[in-house]
Amino acid sequence: LAIRNAQLYDQTMSELEQVRHLQQARLDFIFTTTREVSSSLERVHARVSSLIQEKQLSQESGQDLLQTLATESRRVTGIMDNLLDVSALDARPLRLKVRPLEIQPLLEVVSEEFKPRFTRHEIAIDIPTGLASVMGDMRSLAEVVRILISNVVQLLPQGGVIHIQGTQDVGYVHIS
Repeated sequence: LAIRNAQLYDQTMSELEQVRHLQQARLDFIFTTTREVSSSLERVHARVSSLIQEKQLSQESGQDLLQTLATESRRVTGIMDNLLDVSALDARPLRLKVRPLEIQPLLEVVSEEFKPRFTRHEIAIDIPTGLASVMGDMRSLAEVVRILISNVVQLLPQGGVIHIQGTQDVGYVHIS
């Protein structure tokens, strides 16, 4: 009985540590998100304030302002979408439909979603023939790929090719 109680105590302490870790991750996420939104809004405010002081808005200054507003508003919208996703997870339990999935078709479907939005980017998918299927939830994995592609686009505003590669290891499929 004493051994069982000790095991239960250890298990409970381990679970409490996991909860603490998740709570800290949530606080870190909120802090980072708040800082990012604030930073974007400060850039917009600074740009608009400097243009107001110019008294006359030149064509070049107007275009620069519009570009800043467009870039920062897209960034804030993405951040807010992430916040909504997190709050939705809190509001309802996550229900996954785990089943075997082929990675190639999943990547192709998600990359097709981006094509109409891309003017300076291209997606190249390199998945070897015979790559093992993975167990996962189609919607969740597709969302992860969407987020990763969106992050790369933000890091490469000048455009370029986004390479998605798949490799297989013992018991794992790696997508990078």
